[in-house]
Amino acid sequence: MAALAAGVGLAMVAVSAPANAAPSTPAAPVAPAALVAAGPYAAAADASLITLDIPSISDAILPQTNVDLARSQANLESQADVDPDKEGVQRSIARAGTTGTTTLLDAPIAIQENKASAPPSEANEDVLIPLDLAPLLDLPVIRTTAIANWISDTECIAADTPASLADQSLADLTLIELPDGGSVVDLDIDDADGAADTEASTFLASIPGPNDPRAVQARVSTSLSSANVLNGLTPELASAIAIDVVQSPNYIVSATGLPGGASVTGADPVVNVSIGGDELITLDSTDESVEATITDLVLGDLLDLEAPGTLADLLADLDLEALLPVVAPVEDALQTALSELQPVVRLSVPVQKTVSADGTQASVQASILRVELLPPAAVGASEPLADLLNQILDALGAETSERLLVLDLGPVGASVVAPAGGITCGDTTNPLRELNKHASATEVEPGGTFEYNIAVPNRGPCVVTDVQVTDVITGPGFEVIGTEPPATSVDGGTVNFDLGDIAVNETKNITITIRVSEDAPDGATFDDVVTVSGNCDGRPITEDDRVDDIPIVRDNFNGPCIVQFSN
Repeated sequence: MAALAAGVGLAMVAVSAPANAAPSTPAAPVAPAALVAAGPYAAAADASLITLDIPSISDAILPQTNVDLARSQANLESQADVDPDKEGVQRSIARAGTTGTTTLLDAPIAIQENKASAPPSEANEDVLIPLDLAPLLDLPVIRTTAIANWISDTECIAADTPASLADQSLADLTLIELPDGGSVVDLDIDDADGAADTEASTFLASIPGPNDPRAVQARVSTSLSSANVLNGLTPELASAIAIDVVQSPNYIVSATGLPGGASVTGADPVVNVSIGGDELITLDSTDESVEATITDLVLGDLLDLEAPGTLADLLADLDLEALLPVVAPVEDALQTALSELQPVVRLSVPVQKTVSADGTQASVQASILRVELLPPAAVGASEPLADLLNQILDALGAETSERLLVLDLGPVGASVVAPAGGITCGDTTNPLRELNKHASATEVEPGGTFEYNIAVPNRGPCVVTDVQVTDVITGPGFEVIGTEPPATSVDGGTVNFDLGDIAVNETKNITITIRVSEDAPDGATFDDVVTVSGNCDGRPITEDDRVDDIPIVRDNFNGPCIVQFSN
């Protein structure tokens, strides 16, 4: 593989969809509805076909390599600008990039990204054709789709419409082709196997309950049938690790913001794996990791450790220059011994899920299969050059965190955050909308009394709980001399009430009695503003009403006539 470290000219061309390609996917229709959220919410979904990390051991042996292929990302954040490159504040974004953060043998590679963000709603589709990447990457054709929908911060998109969706379908793939015709990773996809696919999306999905409550959702999946890792490294070894995918990961992560309303559902990965041509073993998320050596694979098949000066460079990189006088006389033998060591392969199906009891958060991280190539075990005391080899291997282990290669096949991740109290997208008409206030008289004499009467009806579908009333009176000199029911506090012209709960179609009434000062000037007026707040199914609501310039103070006020016995 060291031969690949030589200068490689890289170029990448992304072309628009050909004339016979499917037309761009139109934005799905949306059905706006009023949105009420108790707080900010967010969702993120991320899926890749392959991620590969080969830590840099030495520039002469193996430069840094990080690969992220066919990455689909979907995000929504109700109170963030997720795409500052686009004019206006964007709440939803989808990215379908042929590569994520990718460096092949110290050469950064960026292939065109297909992106859509909203508002306004947007949909894009492209066929990306990478060229001139051999021998590092052969990626013949990939189709990408990116869709983003958002109406406004006060309206909901339809429950079956994605807020953001990124999708990619991939043809055959070869990653880091070796001089003898082998490769680090090979996906052979034909009509019988079907295409490899990554998809990530976010939704405001409907859940049972009044007023169309919604769950914040992230959905993620990777579909793949088979893969081969470390192919053709030796004549005896067609594929070091042959993978047959029994079940690909597919998850829906939800949070409602209500207790018990967070969940992670879907399918965990299951794979059949053959190591070095041996019998298939089945792995899933319940298994511990499996470690094995591959009989026909030695460290020299992965790293060119016999090139002149390689060992000296390696010791320098590992801060072991003090060993150079010891190594020099036996350099050839030491390089041969290192080359013939057998790396250890560790296989696992990593799945990690979190769900909060209060319903506000959930997440998942998983991979179809994780392949880790570990440094060879320490050489036994009977081996020649054992002490020297063990020092080098210990240093190698420290430098590479005990891993020479980490490959995740089909990694996916999704997370959601919902506000405590939830999100409602149905009939959000205020249950307190018929709040009413009036004065008992339009005129009052100095020293006289009048009343403000307040009616607080519940005209909603739920019990309005924790109802608080604040009434503010302004005018010439006056005094609040009584209330019914008793006020929780009176401070000058500010009167507060705690009405508790109001049932559906129930009305609670308040009376405030005011005495006008003897010296109130003729023509002076009173104003009054009442504010009522509460909660409807956990949703905060408020309503206010006011009376202006009523009553008016009159010096020549004669008062009402008595009609008690009239007919």
